Amino acid sequence: MYYPSLWKRFKLKKILGRKKRLAIITGRDPSPDDLASALILKRIADHHNVDAKILYTGNIHNRTLANIIGDDAERLPETFDSKNAIFALINTFPGSSNNGHIKELVGDSVSIVLGHSTSSPNNIKCEFKDIRQDLNNTTSIMIGYLESMNIPIDRNLATILFYALREKTNMFVENVTKTDFKACSFIQKYVDTDLLTRFEKTPVKSETLTDLVHAIENRVLQDTHLFTCVGHVKDPSTLRNVCRYMLDLEGVTTALITAVNNTEVYLYAESRDPGINIKNLLSRIIKDCEITAESKHGTAIASLGIFGAIDDEERRKMLIRSVEEIISERYFAALSAP
Repeated sequence: MYYPSLWKRFKLKKILGRKKRLAIITGRDPSPDDLASALILKRIADHHNVDAKILYTGNIHNRTLANIIGDDAERLPETFDSKNAIFALINTFPGSSNNGHIKELVGDSVSIVLGHSTSSPNNIKCEFKDIRQDLNNTTSIMIGYLESMNIPIDRNLATILFYALREKTNMFVENVTKTDFKACSFIQKYVDTDLLTRFEKTPVKSETLTDLVHAIENRVLQDTHLFTCVGHVKDPSTLRNVCRYMLDLEGVTTALITAVNNTEVYLYAESRDPGINIKNLLSRIIKDCEITAESKHGTAIASLGIFGAIDDEERRKMLIRSVEEIISERYFAALSAP
C-alpha cells in the first residue's frame, strides 16, 4: 500500500482547514478512476468539516455510477464564486487542455493537485501535490490517504473504488501493481457485490447501438489496427463503448473511432498493444486539439470551425467523408511510422 507521509497528511489538512469550501475538478469526461479519487478527497474534506463538490466537464459514461454519486458531482459551471474556496485538480493539471475553462474560473489559484502519469510533475506549481509516475491510477494513491487518515468508508464508496481499480487495470491483468492489490485488500471487505454487478452491466444506450451499426459498416482493418467512422453523432460519449466493441472483434488490438457533431470532430482510441501509446498516437494524427489521454486510451476533440455552419445534408455528408479520409490516412501512417 502507498501511504502518504505524516508531513503530507498534515499539510493537506492544514490547507483544507483554511477555507470553508473545496472545489474538486476532474478532466473532461471523467473516468471511474477520476471520480473515485475525487470522492475520496471529498470524503476527507467532509471529515474535516469542509463543504466539497466535485466538478467536471463532458459526460460521465457509466450512468449507474453517475446515479450513485448523485449530487456530489456536477458539471463545471460557467461562473463560480471562488470566495472562501479551495481548488483541487484530480488527474488533470494546471494549463491542461482537458480541464475545461478552469483557467478562466480560478486563474492560478489551484492549491491541490493529485494524480498520476505526467511527465513533468516538478513543473506543476501549487501548494500541495502528490503525483505518482510509478502507478497507473490515482485511486490507489487516494486509498492510502483514506486508510492512513482513518477516514470512515461505507459500502457505496468501497464499491466505487473497487470498480475503478478493476476498470483501470482491465480486471487486474494490465498495468497492475502491488500497490493496487494492497489497496483492493483494504477495501474488498466493504464491497457491495450487487452494486458492483450493476456498475458492470450498465444498460446500453440506443445511440450506442446505432453508432455501433455504422462503425461495423464503415470499419477498415490493416494488420491488427482498426479504423472506423460513425458519422454524425448526437452523443459523443457513445464512442468509448463502440470502441470497446470493436476491440472485441477477432484480430483487433488497436481501434480508433471518429465522429462529428454540429461543432466538433471527435476521436476515441484504445489499444491492447503494449507497443502503442495512444496519447502519442492522437497527437500525431490531429494538431491544435483538446486531448484527454493516457497510454492505452484517449479522446481528441477538434473544432470544425466555419465548417460547423454547414446545414445542407449533402454537403455535411461530404464533410464527414473528408474527415474520415483524412483521419484514416493519418492514423495508419502514424501506426506504420518508425
